Amino acid sequence: MSVQVTDIKIVYGQYGHLTAANVTVKNAGDKMAKANVTVQVARVIGKGRFGKKEEKGVCGPVSVDLAPGAEHTIEMVFPSAVLVGREFTISVTCVVEEAAEQAG
Repeated sequence: MSVQVTDIKIVYGQYGHLTAANVTVKNAGDKMAKANVTVQVARVIGKGRFGKKEEKGVCGPVSVDLAPGAEHTIEMVFPSAVLVGREFTISVTCVVEEAAEQAG
C-alpha cells in the first residue's frame, strides 16, 4: 500500500494570510487505501534564549478513500488564517490504512 502526496498549492487570503492548502494525494498501490491527511504550517515569530516562539496553524485530519491509481485533491482550510512571511514550514502528514473493497 502506497499513497503519495503529488502536489501542494497554498491559498492566500485578501491580506496575505495563508488560509488553505490544496493537497493532491495518489494511491500508487494495487489495493483500496484510506488516507488521513493533516497539514500544519509554522513560522518563527521570535527567537529567545530558551528556544523559539512559533505561530502555527493545523487543519485535518481529512479522510479520503482512494481506489488503486486514483488521485484526489483535498482543500484543507485552516480554522484561523496564519500570517506567513518569506520563511515558513509546511508539513503534510498522511496516515494510510487498507480500505474495505466496495461491492460494485
